Amino acid sequence: MNTTCPTSRRRSTWLWWSAVAAIAAGGVLVWYAVYIGPVGGSADPGQQFAAVNPESALSGEGSDTLQPLDAAVFDLLPHVILPAPSGDSTLDQIRYDLSGWCGNGLAFARVRFVEMGDRVLPYFERILADPTSTHSEIEKIFIYLRLDLGHLDRRRFVEPAVEYLAHPELDVRQYAVMLLREIGSGRDTPPVVAMLYDESKYARMSAAISLRKLGGKADLAALNVWLTNSRQEDPQVTEFVREYRDELEAWVADAWSAKPALDPETLDRVRFHLSGVETKSARQELREMGDKVLPFFERVVAEPRSPRELERVYTSLRVDFENRDRSRFVEPAVKHLAHPEVGVRHSALLLLEEIGGGRDTPPVVALLYDSEKVLRHAAADCLSKIGSKRDVAALNIWLAASQKEELKTIRHVRECRNELEKRLAKEENKSDKK
Repeated sequence: MNTTCPTSRRRSTWLWWSAVAAIAAGGVLVWYAVYIGPVGGSADPGQQFAAVNPESALSGEGSDTLQPLDAAVFDLLPHVILPAPSGDSTLDQIRYDLSGWCGNGLAFARVRFVEMGDRVLPYFERILADPTSTHSEIEKIFIYLRLDLGHLDRRRFVEPAVEYLAHPELDVRQYAVMLLREIGSGRDTPPVVAMLYDESKYARMSAAISLRKLGGKADLAALNVWLTNSRQEDPQVTEFVREYRDELEAWVADAWSAKPALDPETLDRVRFHLSGVETKSARQELREMGDKVLPFFERVVAEPRSPRELERVYTSLRVDFENRDRSRFVEPAVKHLAHPEVGVRHSALLLLEEIGGGRDTPPVVALLYDSEKVLRHAAADCLSKIGSKRDVAALNIWLAASQKEELKTIRHVRECRNELEKRLAKEENKSDKK
């Protein structure tokens, strides 16, 4: 027989439920402190999503949701250990400020950096160049440079932003590319093209936005290469990239407009030689036309009737017209790097290796990720011949994510990267002597 007093049982039940309620209330307070924060917090779900994905819910650049910068942006960043004292009290204070999480300390840090103005930039440079810096410090520097210090000359941070596009931490890569789209230029796009193939879909979308901001005709071709090979991509990401490709396409002047009228009989004759069986007599006839055949080649690549015509034109330009001015074919070759036929992409790439330049490399970087090994190898060869310092960064990004690639291809790309670095160093030494 249970002899417990009913009043005692009720009192025990009440105490038990009171404890549960107290624990629940404590959990709510902890959640509020961590995810909302006492400084400028917001319970808007879109704002909280922006803390995880800086580009803000797939709908744009996200700068509106991150301004004014609230504690939620930093609350989801990993905690770090405070750096050891350096002997420079100002540097130590800045690193301490960068190690904070939320609350009034974060607000005071922002005010302090704004008040320091240009004087804070050399310290940011030192921290970014320090290999012991934590990724939390790096992320926050990129955020402050973009949101709070936009009135200053930030061009010195282009190089660090480019280098950190290859960082293993997603947040570092994203904040770097978001800063780069504000302070970079068209010559900085090759490593951004490489980010189109990042393992994170948010990084891929950030890259598409940045190419729209910084890109030109070559970057339009790079986006087309990506879309051609995007069959296994998340449909949401594909649509997102296509939208920004369309915006860039509308902005870029049409480089492949209609050409002047040509003699129709000669055009038909040229097409006949290009589309039929290749013979020595056909090649000889085209070669003997000299510069006069080039406008007809232009018309063929602008209005091709078959992939074979394109392949034959690009091959003929490379083999039979190497001593002619072929600069007019750079833009068509860049455009056809996104052609669905492997032979067309390959012949255009081989020609571009001879007539292209550093501004034509974004779609070549995209071909490093082509499904055909021969094109991946040819793209690396092309970059070693016409690439710039930015293409070294793009090749480094490829190598950093090449674990699933064949060893032979990795070795080939690394050799091409080394050749490119040597060529650039040699060119720099020549310019210094002058």
